[in-house]
Amino acid sequence: MGNAKLTKEKKIHFRKIFYPFLAFMYGIIVARGLYRGEIEKIILTSIVFIVVAVIFCLNKRFIALSIITIMFFIGNGFYYLGIRSYNVIDYSNNIVCVEGRISDDIQKSNYGYSLLLDDVKINNEKGQKISLYISSAKSAPIVGQRIIFEGKLDKIKPFNLKSFNSFSYRTGARYNARISKKDIIFLDNIKVKSDETIKLAVKDVVYKNMSEDNAGIAMAMLFGDKNDLNDEIASTYKNVGIIHILTVSGLHIGFLIAVVYGFLKKCRTNKYLCLSLTFCFIFFYAYLCGFTPSVMRAGIMAIIMILAKTFSQQYDSLNSLGLAGFIICFIKPLSPFDIGFLMSFFSVFSIICLSRMFIKFFSKFLPYKIATLLAVTTSAQLGILPFLAYFGGQIHLFSFVVNLLVLPLLSVLFPFLFVVSLIGTFINFIGYLLILVDYGFVFINLIAQFFERSHLIIPVMVTYFSMTIIYFVLILFISEFCMIESQNKLALFSLVTFIMVVMLGCYNFFPIKNQTSVSYIGSANNLSVVITSAKGESLLVGYNYNLVNYKRSYYINKFDTYLSLDGRISGDYEQIISNLGIKFFYSFSGVSENAKIIPTECDISIGSFVVRYKVLEGEMAGLLIKVDNQCIFVASEGNLSYNAIENEIVIKENAKIVITKNQIDNRVKSGYILMSQLAQEYGEFSYQKDGNVKFLYEKNAWIARGLD
Repeated sequence: MGNAKLTKEKKIHFRKIFYPFLAFMYGIIVARGLYRGEIEKIILTSIVFIVVAVIFCLNKRFIALSIITIMFFIGNGFYYLGIRSYNVIDYSNNIVCVEGRISDDIQKSNYGYSLLLDDVKINNEKGQKISLYISSAKSAPIVGQRIIFEGKLDKIKPFNLKSFNSFSYRTGARYNARISKKDIIFLDNIKVKSDETIKLAVKDVVYKNMSEDNAGIAMAMLFGDKNDLNDEIASTYKNVGIIHILTVSGLHIGFLIAVVYGFLKKCRTNKYLCLSLTFCFIFFYAYLCGFTPSVMRAGIMAIIMILAKTFSQQYDSLNSLGLAGFIICFIKPLSPFDIGFLMSFFSVFSIICLSRMFIKFFSKFLPYKIATLLAVTTSAQLGILPFLAYFGGQIHLFSFVVNLLVLPLLSVLFPFLFVVSLIGTFINFIGYLLILVDYGFVFINLIAQFFERSHLIIPVMVTYFSMTIIYFVLILFISEFCMIESQNKLALFSLVTFIMVVMLGCYNFFPIKNQTSVSYIGSANNLSVVITSAKGESLLVGYNYNLVNYKRSYYINKFDTYLSLDGRISGDYEQIISNLGIKFFYSFSGVSENAKIIPTECDISIGSFVVRYKVLEGEMAGLLIKVDNQCIFVASEGNLSYNAIENEIVIKENAKIVITKNQIDNRVKSGYILMSQLAQEYGEFSYQKDGNVKFLYEKNAWIARGLD
């Protein structure tokens, strides 16, 4: 009787820390969608609650069910706790005096430098960190130098087109600013922090003894510093599925801890001293890496594992993973939105759930060590698959083979790189040994380039949030933690797989009903407008980097037509056209080999759209676009004045939506939708105030819907 009861309880195999954390994390992730009325998240959450309640009630685990429910709602609260950190003073309408210190997070672009200002004072009062772009700067700013400038600050929003702003959350930046170098006062006092001093010293050693491209790889692996990483190398690594090695994660922590802990054990160090020294090393490395979620997760799990070994206790990997997650979320509540945290967490989750099963399979025809390595690699790849598909849009068929070739070499190269680069900061000749690492990276690059040329890359359609949840439920079902009979496990696996296939089929074969709409997609210095007709045709005016995110997040396959006012698209034309799926490219001025030139002040029909390029008040110009008997005006530059809107646009042409980059005059006639980039007293909508906005035409009226 007792054995029967034990078997029954083990079917759920409840982990007192891990499963409450899953509920807590899920509560954080869906809170925004639930209270914004997103149907998908409401339906999925209802289904999850019903299924979990039925399973736990049938097994009479009422206390466990209560704990999970409570943790879900606590997670909702933590979401709003995290959002509060973005409630900062709005300086977008005023010129302010800013003083701050340049941190070591500096990235070069074509026309200047992007950097992070910390120790900030705004109008002589303590302020939040600022993500600053310095234009017209030919030389790199000096780390630790204080600067002063006057300008406007834009508040950073936590979400942009459904995507979480991971950079601002990790760094603590809450404002964006752009300033020319000539308008900055550089002060003489320079204060470099201890972690920056170490990283700069290491960087100096690495760049002296390695090629420039491989030195960029080394800094990315050591500290997650991708500022000098070659874009082509990053693209190649992403295409073949090894981009994760360029982000400090459990993989890197594991390599280093294995060396440190193994060395201390070989030296027969007292177990308590061994524990203390290992803990100090983990803290030191996490400090150098800025306490990123992936490093913290790996470090906490490692500490728990070593504690268990030290005190001869059983180590539970799932519970330690849950405990690490709780600690990270208590410190940074919005971490479950961070792609680094998600990939780190679920890769470990998949390794815990699937590696033993794969080891049993691979060891039938491979040596045990190779089988183990292949099993761990395959499991980790399956864990990050949904996120690679969503953020990368593609999967390489042989990515697991590339990882199998690269990871064993990296397990030797990375600890060697870490030790030599640190020692080389005070013993110069030791740094020469980094040439061995350089050769190793050359070999890894050759492997990546070889597999990239194989063109075995499959483009992947973006996945629904609910499908990602179902995917990890499948992983849990086939793992040893789902302790039910094999035939029942197979039945559950088949049922969930069937649901997943049906959802994919519904997405591919039953598209969402098309509607006349106007979407405003903004960024710091550019705006784009996407107009969709009732027939589903799309017209894109203006380009900015957020469009790729918009296309992915809102399941848009392509943009039919692109309209350029100056005859060009900034950046790599071919890559942009490919990323956005643009079919036709038109220009109203300038010279472009790629665009069809259209004359001004003349109605042109493009599919469902009638377009006219208008020149108003000298240099100010804009597009008058008619779709489904509705008229929209998009100003390209300058300000919209009273006369321009009243006489030329609103009354004469009956434009119902007016969009401009800059100011809107306070005398504009009411009754029309006005959208600008800047927040101002008389504008009805603005990017700074409302973020990206979509206007839907329903029942003879335009209705605003938030995209952010």
